[in-house]
Amino acid sequence: MSTDTPETAAHPRDTPDTGPPWPGPAARPEPRPVRFWSVPHLSGPDLDPVLAERPREDPVGPIELPRGAGHAWLITRHEDAALVTGDAHPGRRPRTGHDDTRTPPHFVPLDAALGPADPPAPERLRRPLAEAFSAPALARGGERARRIMDDLVDAMLRAGGPADLTERINGPLASAVVGGITGVPAHDRPLTDRWTGILLTATHRAPRDRARAGIDAYFTGVLARRRTKGDDLVAVLARAVEADELTSEEAVAAAVLVQISATHAVTAHGATLLHALLTHPGHMARLRAEPGLLPGAVEELLCLVPYRERVRLARIAAEDVTVRGVRIRAGEAVYVPYPTDDGAPDPGPHHLIGPVLARLGSTAMGACLLDRLPRLRLAVPPDAPRPRRGGLLRGPEALPVLW
Repeated sequence: MSTDTPETAAHPRDTPDTGPPWPGPAARPEPRPVRFWSVPHLSGPDLDPVLAERPREDPVGPIELPRGAGHAWLITRHEDAALVTGDAHPGRRPRTGHDDTRTPPHFVPLDAALGPADPPAPERLRRPLAEAFSAPALARGGERARRIMDDLVDAMLRAGGPADLTERINGPLASAVVGGITGVPAHDRPLTDRWTGILLTATHRAPRDRARAGIDAYFTGVLARRRTKGDDLVAVLARAVEADELTSEEAVAAAVLVQISATHAVTAHGATLLHALLTHPGHMARLRAEPGLLPGAVEELLCLVPYRERVRLARIAAEDVTVRGVRIRAGEAVYVPYPTDDGAPDPGPHHLIGPVLARLGSTAMGACLLDRLPRLRLAVPPDAPRPRRGGLLRGPEALPVLW
């Protein structure tokens, strides 16, 4: 099924007399039609129309996504997301033997990592990460990002324009920011970047499986021989393994998850910020004149625009739960879209690493470009940049600029 199919297109399940049975009169007086959601590729900071409409029209409604089988519930209001994600009932661990409706062609789970795990495991897995993502560590990461940005702009100026900001600035900054936090040395980053890029963009399973095996083996080796001194992620995880707080498998899975999700967040949100500024020169001029507004602009984009092209991993209800009068039965899949739970205060029981580093990278990038390139502008018409297609990243494929 094409992911470009309009969300409102006719669909065989858009009738109340087909599909699985829905909750009875206690929850809804009539069976509810399943709505097909194509999750289209979006240009720039646009919000998916379904996510714009659903909070008003049907905040807890049944949907079918382009791949997989069956139906899922889409929850689009923050207060409802808090009920689901903050409760121990709906878990996130992928099910074996089920092909739940989804957007990606396939899913490569990080079985031992903190993302899909159900309580109480997440707290045990997250505690060692608090040190690596402490306020002092993030402050040092912000200073490092600003130095890196100056070096990247210097190199771009020497090479001359036009230049693609996604290639010359956004990608290298994401690699350096994430590598500095995780502890991946500069000489290894091209390798981890390649594996990460495949896992975020490949649409076929074979290259993703090879990339997953490669990045797993890399972090297994690094953690096995790494000294435990330092405050980067690998050092913190190595200490946790040495203290029997984590198994080696859990530490590797956590390192891989942070590497992938953080690179994902910094790259995609940075591209969204750049595209928004370059296609709204009036806003860019105001931010240049009032630089103190930049952190707020970064935060607003993070609240309104998901840095991922897809909805999050499905949660599977472990028992019946009622949300806004709708009975979600045990075993049914639940999706909470990213604008609902990434931008607003975290409705779940943990602090999301991706948005933290997305803020850090985007703020450093925006501040440097606004300060050093007063005539920065697109080298193509505003509607020319094409959105990425396939994989999980959203944002423009390229942003050619002059200055």
